[in-house]
Amino acid sequence: LLFAIPTTAMTIFTVIMARTIAAGRMDVAREWGALAMMAVCWLMLLGVFTTGVLLRHRREPGEPAVLDTLKAMLASNRRARANMKIFWMMLPVFLVPMVIGVGQLQEAGKATERNSWQMLLVFGVALVASLGWNTGRYLWVMKPEQRRLEALLEEYEG
Repeated sequence: LLFAIPTTAMTIFTVIMARTIAAGRMDVAREWGALAMMAVCWLMLLGVFTTGVLLRHRREPGEPAVLDTLKAMLASNRRARANMKIFWMMLPVFLVPMVIGVGQLQEAGKATERNSWQMLLVFGVALVASLGWNTGRYLWVMKPEQRRLEALLEEYEG
């Protein structure tokens, strides 16, 4: 469900963009920044999906239920931390097309200078809030949970 929601939203946005281009209401040569921004979002989604597949916990035959549960919890924590690193890596990559896209909207006459500054402010506040929330969650929730699970796993196996 947590993967289906952003995938559905991205699909809807992509369809809207495709219809806009097909209807001729978007000049791709002048407004390619929006396409670049969409591509970065799809790359991030693909990175999260790939990480989820690669870091999935696979139960070993004959493994006790408690040990399997601890390993599954640790694998889930590892996936969440990897997704956080993908978020941090993609953030600067996303900023460039965002600024270009807003500038192109202004140049194409679809946004005033005031609108452009408001968009950048809203995007900036949202990104800073998201960065703060995710960094705090990584440092104060995920890392301590990782250490706790590793200690429990070591104690159980030892």
